[in-house]
Amino acid sequence: MTLRIEPELLEQLRAVAKAERRSVSAQMLFLVRRELGAKARRRRKPLPTLGWLSHLRAPRELKEFRRVRRSLTRELETRLRRHAKVK
Repeated sequence: MTLRIEPELLEQLRAVAKAERRSVSAQMLFLVRRELGAKARRRRKPLPTLGWLSHLRAPRELKEFRRVRRSLTRELETRLRRHAKVK
């Protein structure tokens, strides 16, 4: 695999690898594994809605959240237009 990296970033990577007593390649693998592991940990069970909103059903996926948000935005815009016409 070939990786293109800016010279400044490569110098930073070399410095960190040297401080950690790793080769640049080993440092890259360490960073990639750490990042992928962090994302896997973040995607575990979502926390329930807390506080005064606990009675509400929260969307489980970002796609569903965006769909609901679009729907509410359209409804709000419609009501605002109607309200502006009344005045």
